[in-house]
Amino acid sequence: MNEDQNNNNEFTATTTLRSGDRIAVRFVVDNIGTKQSGDWYFNASLPTFPSHIFSSGMQQNLEPGDRIEFIIGFDSIEKKDGNVVFINADPANSLNEIKEDNNIASTTISGVIF
Repeated sequence: MNEDQNNNNEFTATTTLRSGDRIAVRFVVDNIGTKQSGDWYFNASLPTFPSHIFSSGMQQNLEPGDRIEFIIGFDSIEKKDGNVVFINADPANSLNEIKEDNNIASTTISGVIF
């Protein structure tokens, strides 16, 4: 979801983004397995100029069925249409999981007015 920031440090969902806006992406991490996750972290590849990979600190253990929502805001979006944000939960592959292909998600931010 693309969001922009108001003066109260709150983000509001919008379909109109300007390159000078502080843009945010909201995403959810779910533990869909049958075991607790243990400590974990995520990386977010942000479409900024210069490009930036945000590495989170260690995140709390997630019990089976638990979910946590994150919002990452960023400035200086790269001046191109179709910017992509990649989120990678457990980028070092340190969690023992049967299914790994659901750890990466992406979204495209299009229509930014430059």
